[in-house]
Amino acid sequence: MFYNWATMIHKNPLLDKLYSYAQIKTSISPAQKISHVKEILAFLGNPHKNFKSFHITGTKGKGSTAIYLAYGLRKNGFKTGLFTSPHIFDERERIQIDSVPISWKKLFVYLEKIFLTIDNLKLPIGFFDILTVCAFLYFCEEKIDYAVIEVGVGAQFDPTIVLEPEASIITQIGLDHTDLLGDSLEKIAITKSYIIKPQTPVYVQNQSSEMIEIFKRKAQSLESPFYLCDANDAWNEHFHNLPSFQKQNLFLVNKILTKNQMKNVLELIEDYRHLKIIGRFQRLDNILLDVAHNPLSIKILIENYKTLIEDPLKQTVVFLYTKPQKDFETIISLFPKEWSIYFVDIKNPFVTKNHPIFLNREKYGHIKIVPDLSPLRQLNENKTQILITGSFLLVEKFLRDYQKKVLTL
Repeated sequence: MFYNWATMIHKNPLLDKLYSYAQIKTSISPAQKISHVKEILAFLGNPHKNFKSFHITGTKGKGSTAIYLAYGLRKNGFKTGLFTSPHIFDERERIQIDSVPISWKKLFVYLEKIFLTIDNLKLPIGFFDILTVCAFLYFCEEKIDYAVIEVGVGAQFDPTIVLEPEASIITQIGLDHTDLLGDSLEKIAITKSYIIKPQTPVYVQNQSSEMIEIFKRKAQSLESPFYLCDANDAWNEHFHNLPSFQKQNLFLVNKILTKNQMKNVLELIEDYRHLKIIGRFQRLDNILLDVAHNPLSIKILIENYKTLIEDPLKQTVVFLYTKPQKDFETIISLFPKEWSIYFVDIKNPFVTKNHPIFLNREKYGHIKIVPDLSPLRQLNENKTQILITGSFLLVEKFLRDYQKKVLTL
């Protein structure tokens, strides 16, 4: 999945209007919003009922798993749609067919159609809801064989919940979006368990027994076949250069392809070994990029960095940005004390809440605050080991600057 790093956001009034929906505050409940999405889809002919799909949720690994599964389906000869979020470079990345992002022209046609429908029906929905409907329209019109659909947040009140998939897929569960999903792992797991549909197979990555039991009980109540997926040492040897979490993601995909009587990951192993995913444990010389953005993801990232990359004779420097609603205190506590941390103060127009690092400078005084990635230049001359993580925004900023030669390796 490679994109043109030089592509800049295509300026268009329709994009401005799309982003205006991210700012609209409504009094409607999450359940009402899903009802609105269903009405809009019905008005547009229920495009999501015209293709087969695989539906993925989780806290860690759902994006990579979606990409791996879509890749496998395509290698099996199927015309395959992929819907993921967020994007790194531009909105088209979220909606793809056979690894090719939707064109700006088609994106704008669908957006205009959806905006007219919203206005005619007077049914308020949000930014992500609109893009979900857009993806469904595109996949329907292009007559794809399968779509791999990643949940935005949770499952229960996510617009993608309208799908009736071939299978439901659940990756690792951790604490994230607690303001929306609940303040405990149990509450989050219950919310995500709504992805499980009656008499529909569910594939669950191995994790804590408490999480597994929640998903297993839900599957049993709906008479849905339940498959627990856990990579063993023999499997891991096939991909010894990959971080542990990607080995688990590939094992999950292997199980799904095998159960659906398709060529699996091992049968396509050379293809998979050459597949690189931007921003996921991506190495560029002495720099590692990863879009990990919650405590679980950061914890697993650090464990794999120490195992596969860290050189004890070199200093590790972290460039970090997190949104203020993330559990910043826990995230910072995960980094080894001997690592230096730079917090990059990215100006995000969609974030109005003050960041904890500015509200408690005494507590976070050991973290240097910088306006951009310019300190990388000097650090890079010394071949310091550098980790850039915490958000899609920061990875995007680095890759744009790197592509424009503002930064060099």
